[in-house]
Amino acid sequence: MYILLSIIFSIIGILLAISTKIEETALAYKFALMALWLSLIATICNALFFFSGIKSSIVKEGLLFIYNWGKLFWFLITAMLTTILYRITFRQYKLLVVPNSISRNILKLTIISATILCATFFFMVTIGKSKSYKEMEQFFVQSGYPAFFNYVVMVIECIFSVGLLLHFKLKSGFISAIILMIFMFGAFLTHFRNSDPLSDSYDAFMQILILTLLIILYKVEKKLYRQKLKS
Repeated sequence: MYILLSIIFSIIGILLAISTKIEETALAYKFALMALWLSLIATICNALFFFSGIKSSIVKEGLLFIYNWGKLFWFLITAMLTTILYRITFRQYKLLVVPNSISRNILKLTIISATILCATFFFMVTIGKSKSYKEMEQFFVQSGYPAFFNYVVMVIECIFSVGLLLHFKLKSGFISAIILMIFMFGAFLTHFRNSDPLSDSYDAFMQILILTLLIILYKVEKKLYRQKLKS
C-alpha cells in the first residue's frame, strides 16, 4: 500500500508544482524547511522503532505510523520542490521574488533532507544486517549469490552513503546516488525473481524514489553552478 501511496503523493507534488504558484520564494523556502524537518522526524522515528528496545506495541505502531506518513508527505513536498527547481533551472522559469541565491538555498535544503532520509536508512539497514548476518547469508545463498556478497553489499552501501553525506565537500553525491540506485534495482529484481511478497521490496522501492529525486537535484545543482559562473 505504501509503495502505491508514495507514487501518488509524488505525482500530487509534481502536479502542484506545475499547476500552482508555489514557486514564490518565501513559500518555496518554507516548504524546503518543512521537508528537512519531516526527514529528521521520520529518521528519528525509524531509529527508535528498530534500536530503542521499546516493548510497547502501541508506541511502536505510533512510531511506524509517523515514519510512514512523514515519508509520504516528504515525497509530496520534495517532488514538488524538485519540479519547481527543475523548471527554474532548465526551462527559464523564475522565482516570483527572484534572487538566484535563494533558489540555491532551497536546493541545498532539499538535497540535505533527501540525503538524511537516504543515507541514514542505509546505515540502519547495515546495522540490522550485521546483527542478523546468518539470516542474511542464507538469504543471499537462497537467492543464488555467494554468502560473502552480503558483506560486499554492506560495505558498498556504507561507502556510497558517506559519499552522499560528503557531497557538499567532495561533489560525490551524483556518482554515489547512481551506484546506490543500481544496488537498489538489484535488490528489487532479486525479490521479484524470488517471488517474494511486494512488501519485501518496499524499502528498496522507497530508496529508488528518493535516489531518483536526488539525481535530478544534483543535475539542477550542476546547472545552477554553471549559471552562477556565467553571471
